[in-house]
Amino acid sequence: LNSKFIWRGFQAKSSKPEDRARNTAPAFISIKTSSIPNAGMGAFAEACIPVGMVFGPYQGILIDDASEAEKDGYCWELRSHSGQHFIDGSNTQYSNWMRYINSSRHDKEQNLLAFQYCGGVYYRVIRPIKLKEELLGGKNRCLRI
Repeated sequence: LNSKFIWRGFQAKSSKPEDRARNTAPAFISIKTSSIPNAGMGAFAEACIPVGMVFGPYQGILIDDASEAEKDGYCWELRSHSGQHFIDGSNTQYSNWMRYINSSRHDKEQNLLAFQYCGGVYYRVIRPIKLKEELLGGKNRCLRI
């Protein structure tokens, strides 16, 4: 992994388990209503974020059942030579702030690229993210090593 910055600091700011996902966000990320219609909550920049910064890993519960994984938009499918499994970030008690990163509606909106590294899902900033801009990944939720 060769990147300028890697953000891994996911210590929850609250001891309440139901607040865990939201409270793992770094100080320069806020969680509020998404700019994408009907997307729920989103992650927004509270400072300019440079190209090359990496966030991760995405946290959640590992599951093997594809039908269970398809129930909501919080799962990442990971495939390798040994098979597939899913990281389910739907439960806010076990996930982190990265669950609030929504998919872009088109390529021009996308500012993050997801990738798999050492069995985890990470996001790399692929274009500068401006103050108050929403962090948006691509539409694909399947990664292969």
